Amino acid sequence: ARGAMVFTYGLTPANDFYAADIVQQGELQTFTLMRDGIAVGSLTTSLPGTYNVANIVAVAAMALTHGLPFEQIAAGVRSFVGMRRRQEVLAEIGGVLVLDDFAHHPTAVRETLAGIRAKYADKRIVLLFEPRSNSSRKKVFEQAYTASFDAADVAWIKIPPFREGDDPADFIDAAHVSQVVTDRGTPMRVVPDVATLIAEVVPTLKENDLVVLMSNGNFDGAAQLLIAALKEKAV
Repeated sequence: ARGAMVFTYGLTPANDFYAADIVQQGELQTFTLMRDGIAVGSLTTSLPGTYNVANIVAVAAMALTHGLPFEQIAAGVRSFVGMRRRQEVLAEIGGVLVLDDFAHHPTAVRETLAGIRAKYADKRIVLLFEPRSNSSRKKVFEQAYTASFDAADVAWIKIPPFREGDDPADFIDAAHVSQVVTDRGTPMRVVPDVATLIAEVVPTLKENDLVVLMSNGNFDGAAQLLIAALKEKAV
């Protein structure tokens, strides 16, 4: 039987395929795709963050090894704007940009915010965060969460929903996370529900702010309520 084709990818020359010379140009990232130390060509993406660069390297490597011309790969990368709920722009109202993102576990939150910070360097980042799934609410992630919000300027965390049979001791303490995050330099407030969240956040928003909603659920309609409140504020 034929053996499987195996290659490595990443952001360093230790890999078969890797990205070199990553440059942020406004809202775009450009980098050189390298194969065995030789430049294949330049790729440009609107997706933020080095984690997205690594993902593109993996896809490009797979496509190249299956015979797809580099020009087609470059065109596909350039035109791909991302999956729904991955830095999805929901609205811009009164100079306030609203983004929705599915990130919820600590590493995804940290890397996503870092990418957004690089892409929107001139904006104040206001994060609205809800750990909703069983895994994202777990106590084991509590310490990791405290180091995940550094790229935001200010943040709110909604107390995780508790379900019948849940023991609060098994899940993250939002007040503790908020205190440590604040001590690290990103003021974070705790709210019990979305109504309180919207009531607190909207009066603080101003032109050139970027609001990022992060949840792996529907966030109890927070996005729709925020947009409605911003429209009312702008009248």
